[in-house]
Parts: sequence; structure tokens; C-alpha cells
Amino acid sequence: MRIYKYTIITLSLLLNINLYADGSNPKIVYKTVTTDELQALIDRAKNSKTTASTQEKVSQDELNSLLDELGIVKDYSNADSVTIIKKDKQTEDTPFFDFNFNFSKKADSKTTYQKYVALSFGLSSVQSEVTNHSGAPVTLNHTLGTSGNSFGAEYGMYVSQNFFATLNYQRMSLSDVDFNNYYASINYDVLDLSVGTWSVGYVAGWSMMTWSNNPVATTTNVDIGSGSLMNGLQSEFDVYLNDKFSFYMAYQYWLMEHFTRIETYTGSAEIKHSFTHNMKIGVKYKF
Repeated sequence: MRIYKYTIITLSLLLNINLYADGSNPKIVYKTVTTDELQALIDRAKNSKTTASTQEKVSQDELNSLLDELGIVKDYSNADSVTIIKKDKQTEDTPFFDFNFNFSKKADSKTTYQKYVALSFGLSSVQSEVTNHSGAPVTLNHTLGTSGNSFGAEYGMYVSQNFFATLNYQRMSLSDVDFNNYYASINYDVLDLSVGTWSVGYVAGWSMMTWSNNPVATTTNVDIGSGSLMNGLQSEFDVYLNDKFSFYMAYQYWLMEHFTRIETYTGSAEIKHSFTHNMKIGVKYKF
């Protein structure tokens, strides 16, 4: 049989036959063509790779085999024509939220240079410790805050099929201190599914800390703020809502070194905020 793979592919394009392997729900369309028209389509397909001298009329058995491979149902109720039942894409509007999850590989979930913006809210915890340096131990005015809430804004862009970079701002508010964090990240999509993507990334930037509640009541010198380089890792899972919107959850671990130096009339001490854990949820909009 002289019908090759390229003939099948070309013929499927000529007939506008859409073959589905992603579990979609196509509608059925009926089209009737004469056997001569079908033969002409096959000849046109063969012409893309063969010369006229090598062309041969396709036998009925070869035609049946070709149509079977294309997933076409035949109806020979008329000897001079063939009714082709082919699949076509749905024309209905795509719902705003599509929860028809399919855990198969999805290579076209994003494109290079695709951009997005995101807003997030979350919970944060910060590790802190007090070190006394000289004189009598410094008594703090309150117990140091260890957890609080956060708000973030993000601008991102895919620099390749699986790598994306972001610019971020995040504000974390504890009971006694506030953090304003400005950072960038580079991320890699480890797993890309039709339901969403799971990525891991590296974070680096600058953190600014200010006290909203003075740590001691009587002082001669207290640092009211601190700046520190920060870096760390993050892991994120995006769930697609539709082509534009996605919901995401992320965990971040950051290292930083914020020092607050305190000098009282009786002694001196230092407070260090060293690392933070962040859990956040948010929404992305792609454009």
C-alpha cells in the first residue's frame, strides 16, 4: 500500500478533520463528498511528496484503511458518494471557570514572554532572638512578635517555556515590627499539567524592617529600623481557572539579618530577626 503517514496528515488538513487526544468533547459534523472528490483530495495529498509518474489510483481497501486511521465513519448509502462523519471543535463559549481537570501533560499552558500580574495574601512567621552584651540584662517592653499577616504584589514573565522571572513587593506586619520586602525571583516549572503547574524558584532582594512598638520603655539609643539583604527558596502551585486567570498557593523560606541595637542606662543588647516562613494564596492575571 502506497499511502504514507504524510498522506494521512495532509489529507486530514485538507478535509479539516480535527483529531483529539486531550479528552475534549467535540461535536459531530456530517459532510458528503463524491468518491471522485475524495480521490482528488488524496491525489493532492500525494502530490506534496510524489511526482505524477508515481501516482496510482487508491483502491477501495486502501481508502477504507485510510479513513479508519483518520477516525472517520463511512456511510456508503449512495454508491457515488461517501458521507464523512468527522469531529469538529465546539463553538460554545468557554466558561469563566473550567473545572474539567485532566492530569495529562499540557505543553501549551504558557508561552515565551507571556506576562502576568498577581496579588496575594498570607501568613508569615519570623525567627527572632535577643543577645545581651554588657551591663544588666535588658528587659524588653513586650514579648517579641513571631507571626503576622502579609500582602504581596507581583509582576512576572515567562522567559522560556519552563522558566519565568518575577519582580515582587511584599509587606509583612507582626505585632511589633513591619517588613517591606522588595525582591526578584527566577523559577522553573517542575511539573506542567492541564490542571496547573508546580514550580520551584530562588529569591533574592532587599528587606526593610521598622518597629511599630518600641522594644524597651527607657532608652538612650534604639535603632528604629534595619535594612538587610535577603535570599531564599520558594515553591508554588498554580491552578488554572481559565486562559487568563489562575489561583495559586506558595511557600517561601527567606534568610535575612535584621539587627536592632539597644543601649539603656544599665546595659546594652541586640535583637536579631534572622529568617521567615511565608504561606500565601493569590490570583494571577495573564496578558
